Amino acid sequence: MRIEDVPTRYRRLYRRARAGKSRKAAIRSHCLMCCGWQYVEVQKCTARTCPLYPYRLSAVPTDAGAQRISPDADYAAVVGTAGDDGGRR
Repeated sequence: MRIEDVPTRYRRLYRRARAGKSRKAAIRSHCLMCCGWQYVEVQKCTARTCPLYPYRLSAVPTDAGAQRISPDADYAAVVGTAGDDGGRR
């Protein structure tokens, strides 16, 4: 993403994230980018399988509803479904 594509309001945050100066800035930038740079949409986020979900908006990972997901976890086991095809692949 080019800096020109980032809303002026979030450019400083995005620069800090890209420079590797802050994990918090990187997480916030990712969440904002995912939600079309709309802070309210980040607050409403329901993507619980996202690895960053427990950390969005500086949430503490042990908050109710947040769960840590191992990078090695099986997606179907995490979301509790085998997919739309009934597990056939």
